[in-house]
Amino acid sequence: MIKKDFVIPIFLLLIFSVLSCSQSDATIYGNWKLNKEKSTDLVTWRYRQLEMEIQNKDGKIFMINKWKSRRAGDWVDSLSFQTNGDTCKILVTSPIWQENWYMGVLSKPNTYKTVVARWEEPNRKLVTKTEQIVEISQGENKIMTTRTFYLNGKGDELIVVEKRSSRPTEIKLVFDRVAE
Repeated sequence: MIKKDFVIPIFLLLIFSVLSCSQSDATIYGNWKLNKEKSTDLVTWRYRQLEMEIQNKDGKIFMINKWKSRRAGDWVDSLSFQTNGDTCKILVTSPIWQENWYMGVLSKPNTYKTVVARWEEPNRKLVTKTEQIVEISQGENKIMTTRTFYLNGKGDELIVVEKRSSRPTEIKLVFDRVAE
């Protein structure tokens, strides 16, 4: 009889221990490398590799994108913004469109991009909404992009789900954490 009284609490303690260990205290900050096999298939990724660094400095988020390409060479672009839900206005200086670096769509330099960002889960799940003018073969177009950045349960993968006003389907980018 006494043994049964101890079995249930010990079983519950074991379950709570396992559940508490399954969630990581990792954050989205750090260095990430695109995992092409787990991401939406896009032909040009066969020739390019994206690495991303996410930093938090004084409450401001910095996203540094590093593209490596066997054909076109390497380049770096970055973006910084607040996460308090206010609109940030950012001068576009590069023709690289960060939300769509893999297609023939270019940012229009010397225009402004707006970014609104907020945490859905502090340091683990971030939603950004951007709006900007891009150049396409038919001329200029205003594009709105929503990107949701979140960690898997272990904290070793960063998933970015991208939705665009110009595209009916989502794009899923999966990044592996790079050991520092």
